[in-house]
Amino acid sequence: MNNLKLLRERAGLSMKKLATDLKITDVVISRIENGQQSMGESYARIFADYFNVTIDYLLCRSDYEQYKPDKIIYKEKDITYSSVISNLYKFSKDELLKISGAVDYMLERKDGSKNENTSVDNVSTNMQKDKNYLEKISTKKS
Repeated sequence: MNNLKLLRERAGLSMKKLATDLKITDVVISRIENGQQSMGESYARIFADYFNVTIDYLLCRSDYEQYKPDKIIYKEKDITYSSVISNLYKFSKDELLKISGAVDYMLERKDGSKNENTSVDNVSTNMQKDKNYLEKISTKKS
């Protein structure tokens, strides 16, 4: 089951017009609407983008057409390098290792290689270097 037919009819489109717009056949649209053919990921993306809805709504897994998170997960904030470093000193070595692992995961190269040199001692040493550098800078400004 999916909401393709509902979305198409709401937009006032015939199967032929939708097929022409998306450069697919109207037979495929008919089969998908009638449940004779599975939508598949590629068609789901095409239809969701075309009708500006979420794939979950299109596939009847959600009642919400647009994604509306319950919580604000991320908000922009003016962050300086020194404020990040100073806040990192509040964490234990184990917590820093977890943070470092998460950052390494996020920054993993596209070729799949990973930074294998991450350890609690390396993180601690690098943070000490950063702290010393920041202290030098702040001393010069004073």
